[in-house]
Amino acid sequence: MTKPLFLKSLKYTLLLLWICSNTLWAHHQPDTLPINAEERRLLTTSSQYSPSNAHDEKKPTQTLASVLASAPSFKELKTLVLESGLTLWSVNTDHQNLYRARLAGRIHIKQQKANFSLSTEQRRELLTLYELSSRGMLSASFLNAGSINLLIIGLDPSTFDMGNRRRQQPTSLVLNLDEHHWQGNGKNIHSQAVLVPNRFRDFDDGLVEGLLNPFFQNKNLQAIVILTTGNQKQLIFQRYAGRNRSTPIPDNNNTMTSAKPYRPSPPRFQGKSLKGPEFLASSQPDSSFFRVKLPWSVIDNRTISTLTGTKTIEDVEEVFEEVSVTGSSGGYLPNELTYRALLLKQQLNSPVKVFHLQLPQFNNQKENLTNNVFQLEQILSALISPSVSGSVSD
Repeated sequence: MTKPLFLKSLKYTLLLLWICSNTLWAHHQPDTLPINAEERRLLTTSSQYSPSNAHDEKKPTQTLASVLASAPSFKELKTLVLESGLTLWSVNTDHQNLYRARLAGRIHIKQQKANFSLSTEQRRELLTLYELSSRGMLSASFLNAGSINLLIIGLDPSTFDMGNRRRQQPTSLVLNLDEHHWQGNGKNIHSQAVLVPNRFRDFDDGLVEGLLNPFFQNKNLQAIVILTTGNQKQLIFQRYAGRNRSTPIPDNNNTMTSAKPYRPSPPRFQGKSLKGPEFLASSQPDSSFFRVKLPWSVIDNRTISTLTGTKTIEDVEEVFEEVSVTGSSGGYLPNELTYRALLLKQQLNSPVKVFHLQLPQFNNQKENLTNNVFQLEQILSALISPSVSGSVSD
């Protein structure tokens, strides 16, 4: 069932942030938008997810192709595109399918002829609606004050990991935590999930801040938990986030920054360099988190690096005057997502906690999904509520 939209102010804030973004201007028809590198990669590597079958996995009531071909007006088309994005989000529990179907839908919106004339500005607005709704960003809400409420944030898979389902699998589990309820340590816990794009420009345009601002002011929300993919058999609590970018890896749109380990650079926000401390510390988890019995070791990663070298610290004050190179999770977008969240929490003086967990490698067979979700429930319960005494089996 599609969840109700929430907070119109958030919806329109995000719309403004996304309109005109993610477009590589090139030669194209006057009423269409050009295909960008991320979308082009889909067309050249996967015929299975061509625009004509963007929703084949679950077949929503109307595909974008039929929506564009039949909608009688722009107002009606916006409603149908929004519903299509919400449906895509609600029916997909496989991250690869969701990612590729969303790209295919974007190609439809950018290129397909509609039932009436569409301007490029109207196509951008439709693109924005589709992107946000198919990422859970327009449906997440926390109205029940009687539960421990968690916002789970995942990232799109890096294109370098697209062929490695084991690397992606923990992010697919994020989808199974959307609108999820369980009992943890005698408490009712409720989680909802969103996915953010793996693209520098979206971060620089303020997508993270626009998304999280209302959540930090939501009195019913206890914590924001960022879950990223690991390559070890360890559950890693990433203690510190660094301000700067330093990893010379392109994003999913093949964009690279000038940042290098020897020449880190700050991200952008509202057209300027993002201002803030060189390092910020994640919220303190419940002490029982590091004692919970799991199939993997639980690591409290306090290692960061500055221009003077790599070091393990107990407090960010130890490196107050140094230049950040990497946070505990590195110098790429997962670290930046955590830093932006922590910085906004600090600016708003919000009591909502922020955590970043790098998940271990789960058994990625479909028949193990129930146990994998159960393991995540135990991890999150231990992270945010006391008195954990149970164990989790592999």
